Amino acid sequence: MAVVFVVRFAFVNLDNKIIPNEFLEARNGASLIARNIVDSSDESAKKIEEISKLSNEEKYEEALNIVLQEINRNKETRNKAIELSKNLEKMVSNTAQISPESSALIAIEAITIETTIINKLITYNDDLMQLLGVLKTKLLELDTNSHQKIIDLVNKLNNEAKEVNASNEKFNEIMDKFDNSK
Repeated sequence: MAVVFVVRFAFVNLDNKIIPNEFLEARNGASLIARNIVDSSDESAKKIEEISKLSNEEKYEEALNIVLQEINRNKETRNKAIELSKNLEKMVSNTAQISPESSALIAIEAITIETTIINKLITYNDDLMQLLGVLKTKLLELDTNSHQKIIDLVNKLNNEAKEVNASNEKFNEIMDKFDNSK
């Protein structure tokens, strides 16, 4: 008969900085999810270009199939944003246990930016869903005046993607500052 001992350290002490394991786990989870969301958004942008190309080539059935796939991907991305917010919630609930206080304040600043990213992602995904709906309607030939709507939505999505990427870079910079704080 073997006895297994499980030891779980509640805190990590790095150069007199105390960080709860729950914070670190949530941070790692949030980073992976955020990267996944950014990759998914990049892939959607490529697919929209492909949809446009197929539409111009009058390959409507292929274009419509991609639109339907992107609608599903968009729903998955929205669920990932919810999962990301849960990780941020865990990070927030553990910031009071971070020492020194200056490191905790840096962590809160980063979490605030990541929360802003979630809000931008929700807006982005709503607009993407609207664009996909317009494309679907156009491809089914139910709306012959959708060209300008598509252009406007694509421009809006591109601007929102730039904002999300800039905010994500800022988050990473602040987390680097957090990692190097003492």
